[in-house]
This record gives sequence, structure tokens and C-alpha cells, in this order.
Amino acid sequence: MHFFKYCEVFHAMRMEVEVRSASLIFIFPLILGLLIQSSGYSKVELEDEDEAEALLNWKARLTHHTLGSWLLETNNSTCHCSWIGIKCNDGGSVIELNISNFSLKGTLNQLNFFALPSLTHLDLSYNNLEGKIPSSIGSLSNLSFLDLGQNYFTGSVPEEIGNLTELHFVSLRRNFLTGSLPYQLGLLQKVQYLELGKNHLNFADSSRFPGMESLVHLSLYANSLKDFPMFVFQSKKLAYLDLSQNALTGAIPIQMVSSLKNLQFLNLSKNSFQGPIPTELQNLKSLLELQLHENNLTGSIPHEIGLILGLRKLSLGVNPLLGGSIPRSLGQLRALEELNLRKCGLNSSIPAHLFTYWTNLTFLDLSNNFLIGSIPSEISLLKKLEHLDLYNNMLVGWVPTSIGNLFMLEYLDLSNNHLTGSLPSSIGNLPVLRYLYLSDNSFMGLLPPETWNIGTLKYLVLSSNRFQGPLIAKGLEVFYSYGNFSGNATVDLGQRQTMDGSSTDLRRQICEGMKLVPRFLEHCISTVTIRVETESKCHANVKLPNLQVLDVSNNQFSDCIPENIGEVMPILFYLRASNNSISGTIPTSMGDMRGLHVLDLSKNKFMGHIPATLGNLNVLKSLFLGRNTLSGVISSSLRRCTSLELLDLSENQFSGYIPSWIGTSLTSLRAICVRSNKLEGTIPKTMSSLYSLQVLDLAENYFSGDIPDIFRNYTAMTITEKMSYNNYDGFDYPRIDIVAKGALRDYTEFLFLVICIDLSSNNLSGLIPESLMKLIGLRVLNLSSNHLIGEIPLNINRLRELESMDLSENRFSGGIPMSMSAMASLGVLNLSYNKFSGPIPYAGHMTTFEAPTYYGNQDLCGPPLSKECDGDDKDPVLNVDVHLRSSLLEFPPFWMGMSLGFGMGFGGLFSALAIKRKWRSAFLMVMDLIAETLITKLQRLFGRRRHQLIYKTI
Repeated sequence: MHFFKYCEVFHAMRMEVEVRSASLIFIFPLILGLLIQSSGYSKVELEDEDEAEALLNWKARLTHHTLGSWLLETNNSTCHCSWIGIKCNDGGSVIELNISNFSLKGTLNQLNFFALPSLTHLDLSYNNLEGKIPSSIGSLSNLSFLDLGQNYFTGSVPEEIGNLTELHFVSLRRNFLTGSLPYQLGLLQKVQYLELGKNHLNFADSSRFPGMESLVHLSLYANSLKDFPMFVFQSKKLAYLDLSQNALTGAIPIQMVSSLKNLQFLNLSKNSFQGPIPTELQNLKSLLELQLHENNLTGSIPHEIGLILGLRKLSLGVNPLLGGSIPRSLGQLRALEELNLRKCGLNSSIPAHLFTYWTNLTFLDLSNNFLIGSIPSEISLLKKLEHLDLYNNMLVGWVPTSIGNLFMLEYLDLSNNHLTGSLPSSIGNLPVLRYLYLSDNSFMGLLPPETWNIGTLKYLVLSSNRFQGPLIAKGLEVFYSYGNFSGNATVDLGQRQTMDGSSTDLRRQICEGMKLVPRFLEHCISTVTIRVETESKCHANVKLPNLQVLDVSNNQFSDCIPENIGEVMPILFYLRASNNSISGTIPTSMGDMRGLHVLDLSKNKFMGHIPATLGNLNVLKSLFLGRNTLSGVISSSLRRCTSLELLDLSENQFSGYIPSWIGTSLTSLRAICVRSNKLEGTIPKTMSSLYSLQVLDLAENYFSGDIPDIFRNYTAMTITEKMSYNNYDGFDYPRIDIVAKGALRDYTEFLFLVICIDLSSNNLSGLIPESLMKLIGLRVLNLSSNHLIGEIPLNINRLRELESMDLSENRFSGGIPMSMSAMASLGVLNLSYNKFSGPIPYAGHMTTFEAPTYYGNQDLCGPPLSKECDGDDKDPVLNVDVHLRSSLLEFPPFWMGMSLGFGMGFGGLFSALAIKRKWRSAFLMVMDLIAETLITKLQRLFGRRRHQLIYKTI
């Protein structure tokens, strides 16, 4: 049968093609033979292939699968019906293929869809399938369910899917499909669920796309739509519409409101819609969720939104041009569960009366606005509230104690406001609170001990306030005796420094712990015998087993860190307590916090040695101990902190040498700061292995000897573009102090801003290493106050990113390189008190520096100094050219570049002339013409001059 089919093809070909050569007669039989041979994969045979064979052939071509049960059994023609993921009808034909999440990897090209004519349900979602969706899928005429979502399919959506007119459910979500959606999809008039989100799809002309009368759910989120799909207005039954995360512009179409009366879910967020929020939205009476956040909407929030009485979720956030106040009409939304008005330009107070009506509210985000006034105490009426975000407003006053009645609250952010007063102790009544952010306010006084009773806390951020007193309540070990009751107990000292056995508060704690009948309580308080066994000032009697982040920096906390902090917070990964007045020693139990990534205890009053247990922190990335009074040698245990990237030990009293293992064990270091200590000896050459180093600060110590040639491998200092910068779950690296541009500066995200070498104020001698000139990304260089000699390298201009350079108070000599005039980024320069001589290169960028830059160099002359230069050096501009030429001539790469350019130019020219004959002829003709013209002009020139000489002689 196939043979006759191809004979017809051959006959048609002969009718259309004129055979001009006898050799073609032999080619046609060859083509015919090939067609006959390949006819084994024709549609007819594909249809003849049985279902089991088709499925097994596809399985064999998958590169990975978990379909081990797909095996043939002898004398059992329907054995495939028992295979996993397969369902058959009574006749033994496959009607369902459901192998979702089976780790399949491969393509659909080898799946013979023609062999599965009875298939009604196909689910291949949540696999690793790739390639194009084959057009043969259009042969599944009985298919009613198709899910190819969560794969890696590419290419366009085949228009043959439009042949599957029995489909009710279609999902191609989360693939990499591209191109225009075929209008043939509109032929699927029985489809109720159409999910195409998270691809790269668009509409070439949505007007050709017919309305889908059965469509209830349509999702096209995160695609490449630029125009609102018009067919949506004709899909009258639509209840769910998600067009978020596209590139839709213009006004929100009002036609949608009049056409889609059944709409319950509308998400147009993360587009570029403009203009006001349509008041006509009030006519969507069935609407349950309205999401318009992250657009460019203007005006104010229309009070008509309050007429959509069934609304459960309203999200208008990140439309900064809305402005105004929160409409009172929103109080009518009694069913409201989520309200997002973040960054909407709101500039009023929080309307307290609304909390009376929002009894179902679980999520409230009013952050990043300009809200004024205080937090209403009526907020306690939101009994179901789980998430409250008031971050970055202008709120004032105290936190209401009634906030402790929000027993369902898990997330509370009051940071970046102007809140004052003490924190209410009722904050400890929030039993499920996990995230508490109070930073950047003006809270003062003692931190309520109840704060540490919230065992569910994961994040506690109290930074940049005025809290004072001990960080955590202290404990007291006592022995008590009252009647038949006696024993040992640990009691909280609260914020007190001490407490003796006669204290009424101590007696009350002990007696209440006995759980006496009320009438005996007062008797116990007056008669109980208490003996203080041990007073452990730095022992905490709390447990925060879930705490991961603790930031109490920039406060006025004092006293010590509990010695058992490793037991109190066992899974902490971020601890920042910098800029307080905490004293004592660093607790050894910190070594038990094995998951710690960031430890910042800088700018406090810690003393003693670095505990050896810190070496147990093998995932520690940042260690900041600067600005304390720590002493001793740099602990060798730190060599086990092999993940360390930032090490700041500056402004302490460390002595001894820089250990050589810093360069061999801590190879991931990006910054090392040991300035202002008592370190001595030479800089170890092993520091040449710090490939990632961006900040090297050894200033204000007693280092001696030459600067070792360690800079050749400092790859990170040769990068001129902005570098990557890690943070920890939203928390940045702690700030670091660096002397840059003549002043001590704080750098928080310093890896964005500075690449620095500071070796100033030591006893270093010798020359500037040549390898230093390879650090073309360097921004700050400070070698001042040493005993360095020699000249500034002529190729100093290679440091084109340099912003600050201080070479003052050394013994440098020779001239100032003229190449420095090309260092356009240089903003701060200090060459004072050296032995430089000759004219100052007062040209280019060097004209911006004033006389103090060069003070203390007796043999320097020229502007901006008052001393003039003598002789040929009098003209500094001329000297720039001479010196610049000499600098270039002494610069080996200059000659290499000239030679290479000359050789490549002549070599390329003559190679081309040797190969191309026409080019050679044309070149010789042009050269002849040039020579002839040149000779003619010379003859005229010399002839004219000869006549002029003759005339003058006469």
C-alpha cells in the first residue's frame, strides 16, 4: 500500500519537473527507494503500533525515569493496564496517562500519540521533559485533560492543540515556551481551565483569538504580553483572571468590568498600568481578590472599593503616586483578610475605627508610606492578625500595651519610625511571634525581660535605638526552705545588678514557684528562708531554641553577654551587638553556635583573649572584634575558620606577629583589618595567596622590613567593575571602618565601594613593589608614615581607579611622574614631607591639587607652590610633554605595542597583496599615481624656489 502511495508522489513530481538531463532518470529511482525504505515510520504504521509498544519505545528513549514497572508480560496483551500511572477502559485501551513527578528526562518526539487514540487524560507535569511539544499531540481527539506544566519545554505552542476540541483542562505553565499563542486555541470552546503562566508567550493579534464561552480560569502571568488580550471580554464565564508580571500598559480597561460579571479573582499586578483605579470596579460584586500592586497608578484610593463587600484580599501596594488617606469606606469590607497598601504615598494617620470592622484580617501591610500619628490602641481588635508591617513611616509615640493581645501575630515590623518610650512588657504575651523588627526608632530604657520568653522567635532586630542595661536578665542560684518545701532554684534578677535573700521580690518569686494556696502565699513571703548559693551575673535562664538572627547593635546595652549564650541560642547564624557598652570577656560557649555566619562584637568594652573555641565556627564568614580592649596574640584557633571572608581585629591591644597561616588557611578572605594594635615583625609572604582580598589594612602597628612582593595574585584588586556582594537572608555584612580620602569612614556595603591597601604608620622600608602597579582596581592606597625610598613608579597611571593616594612622610625621591596627570579618578593626593625634586606636573587632573599636597619637599618647584623652576624646567607644561614621552619610551609595553602594530599592519597588507592578484594590480596603480603626483609637485616646488633665488640674485 505504501509503495503505491509513493508511486503517486513520484508521478506528481514528474508532472511538475522538467527533466533536462538523462542523469536525473537514475536519481528518481534512488529517491523512490529511499522513500519506500523510510515508509516504515509512516502514519499508517504508527497507528498500527500497539499502545504497549509505543509506551515502551518512548520509555527506552528517555534519559532518566522511574518507570520500572513498565515491562511486557508474555501471553498478556493488556498487561500495560497495570503499569504505574496508566488507566485503561473495559476494552483494554489506555484512557489515562498520569506520570506527574516521575523524574522523567527526555523529549516527547518519540512518543507515538497515534497509538493512543482513546487517551482522555494526559498528565506529564513536574518532570524534566524538554524540547518542543510535537504537533502530533493534535491527534489525541478524545483528550479532555492536558497538563505539561513544570517542565523545560521550548519553542512555540503547536497550533494543532486547537484540534483537541474535547479539552476541558489545559496547563502549560512554568516552561520556556516562546512566540505568539496560536489563535486556534480559541477553538477549544469546552476548555474551562487554561493555565499558561510563567513562559515567554505573547499575542501577535489577539483580535483573531475568539472568545472561549466555557472558560472559567485563565492565567497568563509572567509572560511577555504587551497588549490586553481582547478575547477575555468575550469569555463571559470567566471567574479567575491572572495577567500579572507582564508588560501591559495604558489604563485598566473598563470594558472588563462590564463584560466579566462573574469575576472572583483579578490579578493585574506587576505591569505598567497607568491612570486612576477605575471606580467601575465596584460593579464586580462577586470579586473576592483584587491585586493591582506594582503598577504606575495615580490619584487616590477610590472609596468605591469599599462597595465590593465580599472582598477578601485587596493589594494596591507599590503604586507610589496614589497618595491621600485610607478611605473610611474600607471599613465596610467586613470579610477582608489581607490588605496591602505598601508604598502607596499615604500621608494620613491610621484610622482607628477601621479596626472595629476588620475582625477577619490576618495580613496588614502599611509600610513605606508617610503615615503620621501614633499606633491606635484599637489595633488589639484584630484578633486574627498574623502579619503587621508598619515599617518606614513617620509614626510617633509609645507602642500600645494592647498590642500584646494579638495572640495570633507571627510577624511584627515597627522599624524606621519615630517611636519612643519603653517597650511594653506585654510584647512577651505574643506566643507565636517569629519575627520582631524594632530597629531605627528612639526606644529607650530597659529591655523587658519578657522579650526573652518568646520561645518561637526566629528574628529579633533591636538595632539603632537607646535601649540600656543588661542585654538578657541575669540569674541567681539560691537554696530555699519553707515548711515541708525546700530545694534549689534559679531565679531571674531581672534588670537588677544584685539581689540578696531579704529582697521581697526574691521571696515572692520563690513562694509563687511553690504554687501555694493563696492564703499561705503572704505567710511564705514573710517567713521563707533563702540562702544565695551563687550569683552568676552572666548566666541567662532563658531558652530561645529557634532564634536565628539577633541584632542589638547601636544601643546602650551594658554589662556582659551571658556565659551560656551558646545554650540559650543554639542555632543562631547572625549575631550583631556592635556599638554598645558591653564588657567582660567573650563567652567560650559561642563556640557551640556551630551555624554562626556573622559575629560582630565591635565597638564595645570586651577584654581578655580571643577564646580558642571560636575555632569551632567552621562556617563563620564575618568576624568583627574591632574597637575593644582585647589583648594577647591572634588566636591560632582561627585558622580552623576556613570560610572566613571578613576579619576585623582593629583598634585593640593584640601583640606578636601576623601569623603566616592567615595566607594559607584563610584563603577566602576578602578583608583583613588589624590597624591600631601592637603587632610587629615583617609582613608574611604567605599572604600572597589571598586571591579574593579587597581590603588589606595593617596600619598603625610596628611592622618592619620591606613590603613583600605579595600583590601579584590579588585578583580581586584587578577588577574595575562593581563586584558581587553576598548577604545573609536579607542581612548585610556589618560595617567596617576604613581610612579613605583622608578620613575614617564607615562602609557597610564596602565591597561595592572600596578596594583598599593601607600600610601606613609602620616602620616599613625599601621600594614600592612593582606588582602593586598591577592592581588596576585599587581605589585607596596609603603608605604614609614609613621609611620607604626610591621613586614613584612611572606606570603609576595604570591605577586608573585610584581615588585616594597618600605617600606622605617617607623618603621618596626623584621626580613626580607626569603620567599622574592622566589619573582622572584621583580625588585625594598627599606627597608631602618626602625628597621629591623637579617641576610639579601641573597639567590635567594634577591642577586640582593645592600646595599642601607637596609641602616638605624642598626641591619641588612650580605651581601650585610659590617656588619657581629654573632653566629649561621653567615651563611645566612643556616639561609634561618631555617627561611623558620619556615615560613612554622607558615603558616596555610601549615598544612591544609599537612593534606588534607595525608588524601586523605591514604583514597583513603584503599578505593580502600576495594572495589577491587584482588587489596587487590596483595597489601598484595607486602607488604609481601617488608617486607621479608627488614628483610633479616637487618639481613645481623646487622649480618655483629656483626661480625665486635667481630673481633675488638679479
